[in-house]
Parts: sequence; structure tokens; C-alpha cells
Amino acid sequence: MPNVSFAVPPAPPVARRVHVPVPGPEACARCRHFETVDGQGESWGACRRHAPVVAARGAGDLRGWPLVYAVNRCGDFDRAYDPPLTGA
Repeated sequence: MPNVSFAVPPAPPVARRVHVPVPGPEACARCRHFETVDGQGESWGACRRHAPVVAARGAGDLRGWPLVYAVNRCGDFDRAYDPPLTGA
């Protein structure tokens, strides 16, 4: 059997992203689970830390993520990063 060798090209360099914590005090606006609501500015948004909820209220049900003010804060705070972390 002939001795055959294959040249393996070197792997391309891996681009490393630097994730920088968003500065400022612990508040919903700086949490990775906070998402602003379209057309409402940045003063409030949805907290997506837990699954959406259904709450019976008056004439109908409220469905979705709880709405919070950007200056609120809770015990589940998880600082956002820029660029955002993925896969978590």
C-alpha cells in the first residue's frame, strides 16, 4: 500500500469578542432580561426572566411578560453585556 499523506491547512484564527458589562446601577434597564416595548420609549419594557403569564383581570385576561419600569429592580438581576451574550 502506498504511503499517502494529506496536507491539512491551518485553522483560521478565531475572532474573540469582548463582552463589556453595561455600566450603571442595578436596574431593569441594565438587565439582560429587560426588553423595551415598541413605541413606548425606554422608560419601561417587558421582563423576560420567566415564562409569560396569564392573569385574569376584570373583563379579560392579560397575557404576556410583566411590564416593568426601567428604573425598577428585583432579585433576579443579571447584568446585560455589550455585545449581548448568546446561548444563555
